[in-house]
Amino acid sequence: MSTPFIVGPGQIQELPITSEQQAVDMAFLRDKRSLLANPGIKLDDVYYSALNTSVELAEVTYNFARFHQSLSNSLFNGQSQVVIPNSSLTSTVFLRLVLPALLANQTLPRGWGWAAISSINFLLGSSNVSLVQIAGQNVLQIIMAQCDTDSKRNDLIRYGGEETFGPTVGPVEAVLVLPFPWSSANGQYAKRPFDTRLLENPITIQIAFNAARSIFGGSAAPPGGFSEAMILVKQGDFAQPSQSLATALRIHPDMHYCYPFTYAQAGQTQTFQANNNAPISVNLLGFINGDLVGITIGVVAQSDTAPAANSTPNPFNYQQLQDITVAFNGQTMYFAPGQIAYKIYGTDGELTSGKFANSIVGPGAVAPFTSVPADTYPLYLDWARLRAASFEDHYPNVWRIGSNTLVINFTLPNAPGPLLPSVPFTLYATYYYNGCFLTQNGVSRAYFD
Repeated sequence: MSTPFIVGPGQIQELPITSEQQAVDMAFLRDKRSLLANPGIKLDDVYYSALNTSVELAEVTYNFARFHQSLSNSLFNGQSQVVIPNSSLTSTVFLRLVLPALLANQTLPRGWGWAAISSINFLLGSSNVSLVQIAGQNVLQIIMAQCDTDSKRNDLIRYGGEETFGPTVGPVEAVLVLPFPWSSANGQYAKRPFDTRLLENPITIQIAFNAARSIFGGSAAPPGGFSEAMILVKQGDFAQPSQSLATALRIHPDMHYCYPFTYAQAGQTQTFQANNNAPISVNLLGFINGDLVGITIGVVAQSDTAPAANSTPNPFNYQQLQDITVAFNGQTMYFAPGQIAYKIYGTDGELTSGKFANSIVGPGAVAPFTSVPADTYPLYLDWARLRAASFEDHYPNVWRIGSNTLVINFTLPNAPGPLLPSVPFTLYATYYYNGCFLTQNGVSRAYFD
């Protein structure tokens, strides 16, 4: 068995392994049934880097949702808090939402579970920052950017609430993957789980919901809330808890452990007007002084997020853009002429395209309701070799732009023509940065640059 290393302030310190420890490890392996012998996974897979540990035999068993907790407030416009205890390697976090049976003339759009979230907040133990927030539209944008195939994107938006017209025989449900630093929709390129034993205080999660009319359409009055709302957590347990880094860090409190993640910041413009093929220029503002690695953008009509006369919302009906130019201090950093270039750019580094299959419900408050399938193409501005938000097992490339602004220019070919009234739109953006949680003496500190 190799010797573990812990990164210290400006140094790498070797931690001795005693022969007694080795004897315990070997006895553990010798006593395993040979046909069921698990080769285990490397600790530098469980954790992040070989600089943290090079121990290569650590048996970890993962469970799905042994830890689960119902939200204390499942009402629309309500907020709840969930505390994940310090007992396991914490990985993907899921949210299950159940609505009562739909009434006649009551509708839900595709992705209604995603649209129901106003914000999610998290605190990784105790930190030098307050609760970190991920806002509504950004929750889905982050998950879509993490997927490396469009088939997974299609499934995740459907699992997050399929389009439904009432009346229904029974309740309807949605299950979402929540984009916390330790939670990911990735598969082969998944993030590392986080060992909560490293923390003195548990992980705290807050979830706030939007109003009912953010997802319900139709003339029938919507319910006051969900009939069920529950957090489900995937966790891993060491067969030998002593192989956790927490043990070594307690012995050497001057050492620390770094957990990298991609930090997502919400960006949203003021509503702007658009006519067919009229040039639109929008300043992308509010960047932190950090390592910018990518941006996801979706432009949505106000009539889709807040439809009139109880029509059905289509919150993720991203407009197909045309003739896109993104400039930094006047220098072009992204140019996509026509309507196709930005779509094929979205395939760069991916197994398939960057789209997801949406469904747009037509206006109207009473049956019959109409629905039209539509592919949705988020705009990915990512200057990495591979899409940084999708491949999160390393620190992506960096571009520190400080307080400077990017300017995006585009047209909306599907907006009304010049003889018709202009339509208000909103641009929703997610900015991605390199982030790192430094854990020392049970306390975490978050760094976004």
